Amino acid sequence: MVVCFLLTVAYQYLYRLIYITMVIFMRRFNLLALLTLSVLNSYGQANLILTSGKVIPYMKMEAQPGYLNVWESFSREKIEIAIDSVVGYYKFGEEADILRIKVPDNSGDTDIDYQFLPYGAPGKIKTYSYRVDYQKGPDGKPLEYFYIGKDDRLAMLFPYSFGSSKAKSMDTLKTYVADQPEIVQAITADSYTLENVRRLINQYNLLSFTPRASADDPQGVVTFYRMKKGELRGPLTMTIDDKAYTFTPYQTINVNVSTLNPVKLCVGEEGNMLCELIQGIPYFRTYFKVGLSKDRQPSIERINKTRAFEDIKILKQFQ
Repeated sequence: MVVCFLLTVAYQYLYRLIYITMVIFMRRFNLLALLTLSVLNSYGQANLILTSGKVIPYMKMEAQPGYLNVWESFSREKIEIAIDSVVGYYKFGEEADILRIKVPDNSGDTDIDYQFLPYGAPGKIKTYSYRVDYQKGPDGKPLEYFYIGKDDRLAMLFPYSFGSSKAKSMDTLKTYVADQPEIVQAITADSYTLENVRRLINQYNLLSFTPRASADDPQGVVTFYRMKKGELRGPLTMTIDDKAYTFTPYQTINVNVSTLNPVKLCVGEEGNMLCELIQGIPYFRTYFKVGLSKDRQPSIERINKTRAFEDIKILKQFQ
């Protein structure tokens, strides 16, 4: 029993040493190594990200009005974290380590006025969504919950069968995009699907976009990559605000992107560009697969980390 105890203590100190070393490495070079993920996954179940950039591995978290009770992975002691200092959290191995961002909760159901939702797209209107596999929609597919946020407002648009209706959901969206009449006119009952709503919100955000990102802003790493299957052989052009990149198949490009202000990403070729807004996340790498198909259709797809790692492993075999 003494041997087991000593081995446990030694493991905890070794884990702590490895973690501290990797955090220093990450902060210095802005990289997220696979080794870090595998080590953290074996002991700390989740990471809390603070606005200061500090990352706290924790085993349990409990929401309270104005703060979080957090049980640290190393000490197992409970600490209080002011909610205003929190960016979000992610759990290792759960849904490909998706980052959940702190957002308002104005439902009034409890005295807690915040919640955490999976990060979606940035812009004047921000989006958040998650899928529940064991709940099925009318089409038999897993149910997806889709939220939009603007200023201090937050609304769930889909599904609209829980105490709501399609008409109410459409009216809510119209209030959010009221300052862009052409978007309001495009909201119709016949075309009111989640896919089309995402497209309309992207159009709204592009119409409302004013470049504000600066090199002095805090930066987050965004990795772009391009596969080869189904792709046009030649290069495509990728622009981020006023900077252009040439992208060939089986290529990866890492770019530091502002975590405070969105930037405009465009992919394609001259006269045929697909655009959307993106934004870096503090201490959390994001991945996008870009492409230009053989029939010259540009594409931008945000990819979860697990799938991105698998794709990039394939890419490295041909680089």
